Amino acid sequence: WHQDHPYILLSESAISVWITLTDVTPEMGPLKFVPMSHQEQFHPVVIRNKSMGNCDSYRNKSSKHRYIELKEGNDLDHAFEQKAVQLPMKAGDALFFHSHLVHRSGANVSDRSRWVFVARYGDMLDQEMVARGWTTTQGASPELLKNLYPHRVTVSKEQK
Repeated sequence: WHQDHPYILLSESAISVWITLTDVTPEMGPLKFVPMSHQEQFHPVVIRNKSMGNCDSYRNKSSKHRYIELKEGNDLDHAFEQKAVQLPMKAGDALFFHSHLVHRSGANVSDRSRWVFVARYGDMLDQEMVARGWTTTQGASPELLKNLYPHRVTVSKEQK
């Protein structure tokens, strides 16, 4: 489970668009989300990366989910699962959602690949974004996240 905001740091009003390029059946692990979970700030997170030492040098953009996780994820998993809605989609369907919406993809237990296109949009006139020169975490730098939200981010060099 995650929220997109800590990973991308666009504006507070940012949205993600999940567009299916193939049918995504229940067996293919469609997106699951927790309705109404976007109404609060993002959940506190832990930046965790023992093997890389300095988190600032961790540049593999595709590995963000390996080092940013919900701080209380284990405690929240059951509650999220109970409230979650799974959304099978047809090719070409698009789901627009707020960057604070708690969501995840399900496990793909089929023999088919799940192809999706994800686009993210933020308010480029958002005062916080303007003040930081429109810098985001698209470059996989957790330092920006830690500096912007010190009360919501814990850094740990230990792995689970």
